[in-house]
Amino acid sequence: MKRSMTVCVCAFAVLWTAQGNFLVLNSDATTINKNTGMFWVLLQCSMLFGNLYIYLDWNGKATITDGDRKMVFVVLLILSVLGTLSFIILRKNQDDEEALNEGEADSLLSAHMIFKQRAVSAVRDASTEFRTMMNMFCTKTILLLSFGMAYSGLELTFYSGVYGTCLGATAQFGPSAKGLIGLSGILVGVGEIVGRY
Repeated sequence: MKRSMTVCVCAFAVLWTAQGNFLVLNSDATTINKNTGMFWVLLQCSMLFGNLYIYLDWNGKATITDGDRKMVFVVLLILSVLGTLSFIILRKNQDDEEALNEGEADSLLSAHMIFKQRAVSAVRDASTEFRTMMNMFCTKTILLLSFGMAYSGLELTFYSGVYGTCLGATAQFGPSAKGLIGLSGILVGVGEIVGRY
Protein backbone atom coordinates (compact mmCIF):
# COMPACT_ATOMS: atom_id res chain seq x y z
CA MET A 1 0.00 0.00 0.00
CA LYS A 2 2.81 2.41 0.87
CA ARG A 3 4.57 1.68 -2.41
CA SER A 4 1.42 2.28 -4.45
CA MET A 5 0.80 5.58 -2.65
CA THR A 6 4.38 6.64 -3.34
CA VAL A 7 3.95 5.83 -7.03
CA CYS A 8 0.67 7.78 -7.10
CA VAL A 9 2.23 10.83 -5.45
CA CYS A 10 5.15 10.80 -7.89
CA ALA A 11 2.80 10.31 -10.84
CA PHE A 12 0.60 13.19 -9.69
CA ALA A 13 3.63 15.45 -9.40
CA VAL A 14 4.77 14.60 -12.92
CA LEU A 15 1.26 14.98 -14.39
CA TRP A 16 0.63 18.33 -12.68
CA THR A 17 3.98 19.63 -13.90
CA ALA A 18 3.31 18.41 -17.44
CA GLN A 19 -0.17 19.91 -17.40
CA GLY A 20 1.15 23.27 -16.22
CA ASN A 21 3.85 23.23 -18.87
CA PHE A 22 1.33 22.36 -21.58
CA LEU A 23 -1.01 25.14 -20.46
CA VAL A 24 1.74 27.76 -20.40
CA LEU A 25 3.10 26.76 -23.81
CA ASN A 26 -0.31 26.69 -25.50
CA SER A 27 -2.06 29.63 -23.87
CA ASP A 28 -1.70 33.36 -23.97
CA ALA A 29 -2.83 36.02 -21.51
CA THR A 30 -6.40 35.93 -22.84
CA THR A 31 -6.87 32.14 -22.77
CA ILE A 32 -4.87 30.94 -19.76
CA ASN A 33 -7.74 31.37 -17.28
CA LYS A 34 -10.23 29.56 -19.52
CA ASN A 35 -7.82 26.69 -20.25
CA THR A 36 -6.82 26.29 -16.61
CA GLY A 37 -10.48 26.28 -15.59
CA MET A 38 -11.29 23.55 -18.12
CA PHE A 39 -8.45 21.35 -16.87
CA TRP A 40 -9.55 21.91 -13.25
CA VAL A 41 -13.21 21.07 -13.95
CA LEU A 42 -12.23 17.90 -15.81
CA LEU A 43 -10.05 16.86 -12.89
CA GLN A 44 -12.80 17.48 -10.38
CA CYS A 45 -15.43 15.71 -12.49
CA SER A 46 -13.43 12.54 -11.93
CA MET A 47 -14.64 12.70 -8.33
CA LEU A 48 -18.22 12.71 -9.58
CA PHE A 49 -18.21 9.89 -12.10
CA GLY A 50 -16.12 7.33 -10.19
CA ASN A 51 -18.05 7.90 -6.99
CA LEU A 52 -21.39 7.84 -8.79
CA TYR A 53 -20.51 4.35 -10.02
CA ILE A 54 -19.55 3.32 -6.47
CA TYR A 55 -22.79 4.73 -5.06
CA LEU A 56 -25.03 3.03 -7.63
CA ASP A 57 -23.21 -0.31 -7.54
CA TRP A 58 -22.38 -0.66 -3.85
CA ASN A 59 -25.44 0.92 -2.24
CA GLY A 60 -27.22 -1.67 -0.10
CA LYS A 61 -24.38 -4.23 -0.15
CA ALA A 62 -23.25 -5.54 3.22
CA THR A 63 -19.84 -6.65 1.93
CA ILE A 64 -17.74 -5.77 -1.06
CA THR A 65 -16.50 -8.83 -2.91
CA ASP A 66 -13.23 -9.19 -4.76
CA GLY A 67 -15.22 -9.19 -8.00
CA ASP A 68 -16.68 -5.79 -7.12
CA ARG A 69 -13.25 -4.38 -6.39
CA LYS A 70 -11.78 -5.84 -9.58
CA MET A 71 -14.63 -4.39 -11.65
CA VAL A 72 -14.04 -0.90 -10.24
CA PHE A 73 -10.30 -1.28 -10.79
CA VAL A 74 -10.70 -2.44 -14.41
CA VAL A 75 -13.23 0.28 -15.29
CA LEU A 76 -11.11 3.05 -13.76
CA LEU A 77 -7.93 1.62 -15.31
CA ILE A 78 -9.49 1.63 -18.77
CA LEU A 79 -10.72 5.20 -18.30
CA SER A 80 -7.26 6.26 -17.09
CA VAL A 81 -5.54 4.68 -20.07
CA LEU A 82 -7.99 6.34 -22.47
CA GLY A 83 -7.44 9.67 -20.73
CA THR A 84 -3.68 9.28 -20.96
CA LEU A 85 -3.88 8.32 -24.63
CA SER A 86 -5.96 11.43 -25.29
CA PHE A 87 -2.76 13.44 -24.78
CA ILE A 88 -1.70 12.18 -28.20
CA ILE A 89 -4.34 14.29 -29.92
CA LEU A 90 -3.39 17.52 -28.13
CA ARG A 91 -1.89 20.13 -30.37
CA LYS A 92 1.86 20.35 -30.62
CA ASN A 93 3.83 23.43 -29.73
CA GLN A 94 4.89 25.26 -32.89
CA ASP A 95 8.37 26.11 -31.54
CA ASP A 96 9.22 22.41 -31.09
CA GLU A 97 8.24 21.61 -34.68
CA GLU A 98 10.33 24.50 -36.07
CA ALA A 99 13.37 23.44 -34.00
CA LEU A 100 12.98 19.87 -35.24
CA ASN A 101 12.82 20.99 -38.88
CA GLU A 102 15.96 23.11 -38.45
CA GLY A 103 17.77 20.17 -36.86
CA GLU A 104 16.75 17.80 -39.64
CA ALA A 105 17.91 20.24 -42.29
CA ASP A 106 21.45 20.13 -40.96
CA SER A 107 22.95 17.27 -42.91
CA LEU A 108 26.29 17.32 -41.04
CA LEU A 109 24.77 16.00 -37.82
CA SER A 110 23.27 12.58 -37.70
CA ALA A 111 20.04 11.79 -35.87
CA HIS A 112 22.12 10.18 -33.12
CA MET A 113 24.09 13.37 -32.50
CA ILE A 114 20.92 15.49 -32.47
CA PHE A 115 19.36 13.13 -29.93
CA LYS A 116 22.52 13.16 -27.78
CA GLN A 117 22.67 16.97 -27.79
CA ARG A 118 19.01 17.21 -26.79
CA ALA A 119 19.47 14.65 -24.00
CA VAL A 120 22.51 16.45 -22.58
CA SER A 121 20.66 19.77 -22.79
CA ALA A 122 17.61 18.29 -21.04
CA VAL A 123 19.73 16.91 -18.18
CA ARG A 124 21.55 20.24 -17.82
CA ASP A 125 18.23 22.14 -17.80
CA ALA A 126 16.71 19.74 -15.28
CA SER A 127 19.64 20.07 -12.88
CA THR A 128 19.56 23.87 -13.21
CA GLU A 129 15.83 23.92 -12.50
CA PHE A 130 16.30 21.62 -9.50
CA ARG A 131 18.94 23.94 -8.03
CA THR A 132 16.66 26.92 -8.63
CA MET A 133 13.79 25.09 -6.94
CA MET A 134 15.91 24.23 -3.88
CA ASN A 135 17.09 27.86 -3.61
CA MET A 136 13.50 29.04 -3.84
CA PHE A 137 12.39 26.52 -1.21
CA CYS A 138 14.82 28.02 1.28
CA THR A 139 13.29 31.50 0.99
CA LYS A 140 11.23 32.86 3.86
CA THR A 141 8.02 33.08 1.80
CA ILE A 142 8.08 29.46 0.65
CA LEU A 143 9.05 28.18 4.10
CA LEU A 144 6.04 30.00 5.57
CA LEU A 145 3.77 28.71 2.80
CA SER A 146 4.97 25.13 3.32
CA PHE A 147 2.97 24.85 6.55
CA GLY A 148 -0.25 25.70 4.71
CA MET A 149 0.64 23.33 1.88
CA ALA A 150 1.37 20.50 4.32
CA TYR A 151 -1.95 21.11 6.09
CA SER A 152 -3.90 21.12 2.82
CA GLY A 153 -2.19 17.84 1.85
CA LEU A 154 -3.21 16.23 5.14
CA GLU A 155 -6.75 17.54 4.72
CA LEU A 156 -6.94 16.22 1.17
CA THR A 157 -5.74 12.83 2.39
CA PHE A 158 -8.44 12.80 5.05
CA TYR A 159 -11.48 13.66 2.97
CA SER A 160 -10.44 11.81 -0.16
CA GLY A 161 -9.27 8.61 1.51
CA VAL A 162 -9.88 8.23 5.22
CA TYR A 163 -13.35 9.77 5.55
CA GLY A 164 -15.06 7.59 2.93
CA THR A 165 -13.43 4.46 4.35
CA CYS A 166 -14.68 5.35 7.83
CA LEU A 167 -18.20 5.86 6.50
CA GLY A 168 -18.15 2.48 4.77
CA ALA A 169 -16.89 0.72 7.89
CA THR A 170 -19.48 2.23 10.25
CA ALA A 171 -21.92 -0.59 11.02
CA GLN A 172 -24.54 1.80 12.44
CA PHE A 173 -25.36 3.01 8.92
CA GLY A 174 -26.61 -0.47 8.10
CA PRO A 175 -26.78 -1.75 4.52
CA SER A 176 -26.38 1.73 3.03
CA ALA A 177 -22.90 2.19 4.55
CA LYS A 178 -21.02 1.08 1.43
CA GLY A 179 -23.10 3.40 -0.77
CA LEU A 180 -22.19 6.32 1.49
CA ILE A 181 -18.59 5.96 0.33
CA GLY A 182 -19.65 7.03 -3.15
CA LEU A 183 -22.09 9.66 -1.90
CA SER A 184 -19.44 11.35 0.23
CA GLY A 185 -17.08 11.35 -2.76
CA ILE A 186 -19.76 12.92 -4.95
CA LEU A 187 -20.41 15.66 -2.40
CA VAL A 188 -16.68 16.33 -2.01
CA GLY A 189 -16.36 16.57 -5.80
CA VAL A 190 -19.32 18.97 -6.05
CA GLY A 191 -17.79 21.07 -3.27
CA GLU A 192 -14.46 21.22 -5.09
CA ILE A 193 -16.08 22.19 -8.38
CA VAL A 194 -18.28 24.86 -6.78
CA GLY A 195 -15.35 26.08 -4.68
CA ARG A 196 -13.42 26.83 -7.89
CA TYR A 197 -15.92 29.53 -8.79
